[in-house]
Amino acid sequence: MTLTFDRPDAQRLVARLREGTVETEVTGWNPEQSAASLLTALDLAAADGHGECFWPEPTGHYWWMFSRVEARVEIAVLWSRSSAVGWQHVFR
Repeated sequence: MTLTFDRPDAQRLVARLREGTVETEVTGWNPEQSAASLLTALDLAAADGHGECFWPEPTGHYWWMFSRVEARVEIAVLWSRSSAVGWQHVFR
């Protein structure tokens, strides 16, 4: 899996995830907060085997989940516009 980050402007942090031919883009507003919450979630996954964080967007939010088994970390990302709509799979 390939994970890259870009900061196209002062308001957004963009993560690009690629696994084989599957590629997606995840955006978080407030880049400093988004980066800090992602690093905390990764630290928790490394230490405890599971970590998660949310990246806010003006129209909803992304939910990052990390699960570590030995040296492998699985990543799942979901998207939600509201609690009435529920969660949509974005990447795994």
